[in-house]
Amino acid sequence: MKPTVLTFFLVLASLLSVHSAVAQRRLPKGNPTAATTPPSTEKAQVAAPKSAPDPRSRVEGGILNTQIQQAEISKQQGENAEIAASAEKAKKTNLTPQVLVRRGEAIRTDDMPKIDGNLNDACWQMTDSVQVFKAFTQFSPNPGAPSKYTSEVKMTYDNRNIYIAAYLYDKEPKKIAKELTLRDAIGNDDYFAVYFDTYNDKQNAFLFGVTAAGVQVDGRVNGMTEDYSWNVVWRSTVKQVRDGWIVEMEIPYSAIRFPNRLRQKWNVNFRREVRRDREVSYWNA
Repeated sequence: MKPTVLTFFLVLASLLSVHSAVAQRRLPKGNPTAATTPPSTEKAQVAAPKSAPDPRSRVEGGILNTQIQQAEISKQQGENAEIAASAEKAKKTNLTPQVLVRRGEAIRTDDMPKIDGNLNDACWQMTDSVQVFKAFTQFSPNPGAPSKYTSEVKMTYDNRNIYIAAYLYDKEPKKIAKELTLRDAIGNDDYFAVYFDTYNDKQNAFLFGVTAAGVQVDGRVNGMTEDYSWNVVWRSTVKQVRDGWIVEMEIPYSAIRFPNRLRQKWNVNFRREVRRDREVSYWNA
């Protein structure tokens, strides 16, 4: 049977990413815990699953814009000032991200991937049909410049979940920053995240991220605030390889809320942070 096609039209995610990049990194709280795998949109046009969950039962969503938070420790203050300076530099040099449209396709799969970081599943091997989202753009420290690091992201879905695979290349893998923190704390780690603006209001979004140490970060973005007290059950794993690190995610439809209609149109964006260079980049930036 011919697979259903999930077509994305990414619009305005670039403008929304500006505030997200300026926000202070989440700081560890309490004692570190081991990183373990938890149990078990361009504008996106989503072919509804055969048994679409009732969106009314979903938790309220959040946004792509984030609030610049006051530094909690002096070590972070210099970094926050540097990121803010990058935003001001972008504004003065007319490099403030513009409205861009990036198009892509995500193919529905009947072969659920195993969330183990190996990317040898059939759904990730369909090179003729699975699009690779790449060519990230820096927000800082050099706004508008291509990222120094190659990032390749794939997305697919089935009747229950959205699946994401990210291959984050790094020529010096021994320098990948990773430390154990509590959930929702990025700390000093390298980091990857995806944002879903399921109502296309450019004000609210769900974010799902994972650090290079495997620590999960999830939250709702709403206006100029990020709510990290919002936690849902989803699966992820990371794996360090000789030329970088890999992220796999399984995000159930039950973890997010979206309009009750047959075809969905969402905004989406991907974010990567490389700690040692303080580089923040986006797929749509």
